Amino acid sequence: MEKDETVYKLMEKGVYTPQARALACTLVTAGCTQDFFGVLIQKICGTVGVTVEKMSRNTVARAVAEGGIAVKMQLDYQLAEADGFTASSDATTHKHTEVVARHINLAGEDGKHHSTSVTRGSSSCRSF
Repeated sequence: MEKDETVYKLMEKGVYTPQARALACTLVTAGCTQDFFGVLIQKICGTVGVTVEKMSRNTVARAVAEGGIAVKMQLDYQLAEADGFTASSDATTHKHTEVVARHINLAGEDGKHHSTSVTRGSSSCRSF
């Protein structure tokens, strides 16, 4: 059986694409270590016949840090635009690891409530 190789570029004009950065954030949030990310992407893509360059652990760390900053900026904007909000948090430990969760309920001009949850140690922010 002959494979038809395809090359997928994570970078355009020397800069990692937003999709590549989002993929890094998603996999790290799901539990993939920054050291293993590049190898994992190469293995997964290789099984379907796609060649992809390796993203370094430093680049993954920067993408995750920048994603965390973007989440904070989004949350700040939502708080500034809201008519009011209610915030709560809870913390626990699991196997000597502290887990902190925060929840914010925002009241908008339309009278509807919007929720945002953030868990410490994660670069993700879920709004619904």
